[in-house]
Amino acid sequence: MTRRLRVRQAYDPQFHRTSSAYRVLGDEIRERAARWRDWPGVSEYDGWATALSRQAGRSLVFRDVSRARVVQCGGYDRFIHGTGQIPTRARSWHDFFNACIWSRFPRAKLAVHSAQLAEDQHRTGARRTRRQDWLTHFDECGVVLVSRRRELLDRVAALDWRRVFIDERSAFEGELQVYCFGHAILEALREPYVGLMGKAILCHDTGIAESDLACAVNAGMPQHELTWVDRWLEARLAGSELPRLHALPVLGVPGWHAANEQRHFYDQPRYFRTRPSEPVAPPGLVAASGARAGQLLGARPT
Repeated sequence: MTRRLRVRQAYDPQFHRTSSAYRVLGDEIRERAARWRDWPGVSEYDGWATALSRQAGRSLVFRDVSRARVVQCGGYDRFIHGTGQIPTRARSWHDFFNACIWSRFPRAKLAVHSAQLAEDQHRTGARRTRRQDWLTHFDECGVVLVSRRRELLDRVAALDWRRVFIDERSAFEGELQVYCFGHAILEALREPYVGLMGKAILCHDTGIAESDLACAVNAGMPQHELTWVDRWLEARLAGSELPRLHALPVLGVPGWHAANEQRHFYDQPRYFRTRPSEPVAPPGLVAASGARAGQLLGARPT
């Protein structure tokens, strides 16, 4: 696959209408973004981040600061830790979506930030550690798939895309919820290209109810669902062993790309790669343990 071109800089107040992946942003962000006719100042993003400061136990704000200043302070994660400012470039889709995800998944984003910072002590030279590579991949391109039906997640793990996206499409849409965590994926969906891949964590949650999934699909991902995913991710990211990341051709996810409404869209073997033999689900599912946290409750820039 060829390297993609950069997304056009011009602001589009209707961006969220092009893909259901943007449901993860919630009504407040989408409604405010729709009122802007041009890029706002970066400090405008602070209005979405009250939960972020509350979860951090300190004030955190989005600010447009120079790369030189970030480097001088020891890099992105150390700069945030020392100043309480999240480096965010003005007029940038990449950083706009990063701010949105910080606002929607504050616990998980703080867990990524803390893990990156803690891992710095194991670095030798400029190269990231393997754990930092994992964290960076998920931060930029992460997707979380949650379902109580183990077999649906098994088929994703086995790259059985025909069964997942075509033969059992109605089951995928009704019994599996997809949450986009990676801000680079949200940016790339502005100008989607065949070859765009997500890094998925698969969550087998036997406690999820049909009513929860229906509510999430029909209402555009209510806050109690995002709160549960946020807390679940926080726990996974703080663990000694990180979950397996599975390749996910995100343009195949129903609702994420208009072209996949046509069955022939999936006749692209270089994109929808399969295993050469009978698919056998590899290890990598993560079970949701204990009571569902929040069930009853209401890349980093480059």
